[in-house]
Amino acid sequence: MVDPRHMKTPPLRVSRPVAACSRCRSLKIGCDGKLPACTPCEKHDKASSCSGANDEFAKGKDRSYVAFLESRQEKLEKSIRQLKEQKGSTASQAAQAAGRQMNHDFLGPGVAPVGGDSKAAKQQEVSDMNSLVSDFGSLAVHATGRSFEGFTGSMSFARLVLTSAARQPMPKALARPLPPRNETARLIQIYIENTFILLPFHSEGSLFRSSNALYENEGRASTDWDHWAVNMALAIASACQSRHSTDHHHSTAVQFAAAALTRVENVMHPGSIMGVQAILFLAEFAMLFPRYFDSWYFVGVASRIVIDLGLHQDPPNSTETLTRQMNLRQRVFYSVYSLERSISMTLGLPFSFSDESASVTLPPIRDDSASSPSSPGVLGLQSLDAALHLFHLRRIQSGWYQDLQSGALSRDGSARSWAVCQETQKWFQQISEYTPSEIKELLELQQLHSDIFVLSQSAEIVTLENFAKRRLFDCCISYAGKMSSLSQNHRNAVFYTFYESIRVEFVGQRFLRLVWAVGEEGPMSPDFLNSILSRNSAEAFSAGNSLEDLYVAKISAAVACIHQVMDILARHSSRWDQSRALYDRFHNASASTLANLKYSQEQFGIRSALNILEGTGAGPPAYQMAPGTATNIPAPQDFGDPSLGRL
Repeated sequence: MVDPRHMKTPPLRVSRPVAACSRCRSLKIGCDGKLPACTPCEKHDKASSCSGANDEFAKGKDRSYVAFLESRQEKLEKSIRQLKEQKGSTASQAAQAAGRQMNHDFLGPGVAPVGGDSKAAKQQEVSDMNSLVSDFGSLAVHATGRSFEGFTGSMSFARLVLTSAARQPMPKALARPLPPRNETARLIQIYIENTFILLPFHSEGSLFRSSNALYENEGRASTDWDHWAVNMALAIASACQSRHSTDHHHSTAVQFAAAALTRVENVMHPGSIMGVQAILFLAEFAMLFPRYFDSWYFVGVASRIVIDLGLHQDPPNSTETLTRQMNLRQRVFYSVYSLERSISMTLGLPFSFSDESASVTLPPIRDDSASSPSSPGVLGLQSLDAALHLFHLRRIQSGWYQDLQSGALSRDGSARSWAVCQETQKWFQQISEYTPSEIKELLELQQLHSDIFVLSQSAEIVTLENFAKRRLFDCCISYAGKMSSLSQNHRNAVFYTFYESIRVEFVGQRFLRLVWAVGEEGPMSPDFLNSILSRNSAEAFSAGNSLEDLYVAKISAAVACIHQVMDILARHSSRWDQSRALYDRFHNASASTLANLKYSQEQFGIRSALNILEGTGAGPPAYQMAPGTATNIPAPQDFGDPSLGRL
């Protein structure tokens, strides 16, 4: 693997000294911030007293990134001391009990008292602590600035990132030793064929070389990166095979990750591409284990470092950069870009950086030079075709989403959204026939979700044209069916994560809104059904099928779609605890709609049977709501709930 520390410095000026040294500030002269001593101090034989040499910061310490982090740490420690003092100052256990009873009498049984050892108080304490580091994800990480030369306290960059992203401690299990060599090779192959193929932020060849280094000569020549990369790949591959939080694959993945985290201090360096790669491994793991880490923090930190390292811009043509180094830069950038765009749109959050600020060429599909063993760190023979297609889809989605966030779609949103849908359909048609079937199905789900997202967010669903309603209806039906099939397949190890649960619930909520598109007349009224009937349906009607039969077919598809969404979320609940809240919310929102649809299904079926017996044509059927059901139109959220994805 190409050592990122030996890569050439990016041609962009991505940072500047955070603060001048004490002498330069007092004399009000320019300070270049060079270490171990700045140029003016060296010229005047003051190198030994330059503040850069002894890790002291100048009067502008509040502008230093490290100082900011340490001030956060100080606030956290102060908060902990105050909480301990407050707990210790309680008079006695009897007084606590009396106070709790008094709070219960005044606040009522539904409100937890403040203080003591109540669950609410503990949750508040955790919330207060988290708030002290919650700003970290929005900070600009000056990865190449002098502030990263060292921390004056015990906090390290890796420890800070892990603490900021942590949700709950991982189980106290012993780190799992490496399995037999053939088992490691099998798991690495699973990782490459299902995860690496979509997010190739490192090289296939380097991963196998790291594996070889761990098993040859008892691992004497192995590095911390070898241990980190192999264990994280094994953890992700095992997690992709898991279907329940109590199965063997789940526990094995956690143990592999625990083994990798013993090396995190030595691989997660803020000023290198290696550090970005280490964070991306953690982001992939967190997407599969949302109970332990918040993947959004990892992706946010990786985005900031990528910008600071200048990876968001291709070097000028005059810059002498080796082809394999350029490929590595491009793959790292687009892997971060793909994750950042995908998670942001799923949670309804703004992007970390705009498309206009980035100018990076897509990496080549395959680098043939990788076949040479003398070319460490370059891409192996695995084709990047699927990853490049995914990167291109993210570009299409990103342009539209930026316009949505900026309000630029308010004038002609429907036309622009329909153009985006047509572009995504062309994108899917260009996917190679040689793409593995599981990966192609995953890409098709991405395309269907994109069309649902675009059409349902461009305008009020009620105001959509009939062809847009028809496309939205068909996409929801197809998405639910394909996702249901994928979630039931226990043989594949495709990389689908907890964010799929958020997307599934979003699709379900959009579908509920769609079937109520006509308003208080009821879900899937005749007017709505007529608006979504396609040309094929008209031909079927002219061929002798009654209108009621066509209505029943559409209603049956809608009922099946709603049930599939609930079944998917129920299965995901056994794997991810957070999916249970999504299931409960959708189950409650869909109850009335399901009752009305089933009642309509029965009524139209009876009407069709009577028409056949009487030999009459299918007149316009009367529509009735199911007795005793609600008539209010559901109003789901516009986006996935960020709290479910981040807390």
